[in-house]
Amino acid sequence: MSKQSAATTGPANGPDNSEPPPNKTAIFLISQGEYQRAHTMLTTAVAIIEAASGPDHPDAAIILGNLAASYRALGRAAEALDAIKRAEQIASVALGTGHPTMRALQQYAAHLKALFGDPD
Repeated sequence: MSKQSAATTGPANGPDNSEPPPNKTAIFLISQGEYQRAHTMLTTAVAIIEAASGPDHPDAAIILGNLAASYRALGRAAEALDAIKRAEQIASVALGTGHPTMRALQQYAAHLKALFGDPD
């Protein structure tokens, strides 16, 4: 699997196909192989969402899921697993376990654990 195809398997957007605005640009950058630029944008977006809306906001979970994809594309396995775990924790509380975003995050977490192993 190429870096590009593996990176784009992240949970791209929210339940109603909406997403935080920086996320759209970052997803596009990932699809173009601009992993470092996407990573920088997503890291900044998480910090902004957390400062403005709190660390447990559902948008933070969505962005963290895509941040995990950027870490994966950059070959940073431990950070990818940490980001997806945090995204799952936020989404489970903020959205509930049956929510489509939560399911997408769980699927991507399983994908990452299959690639890198489960550290837990």
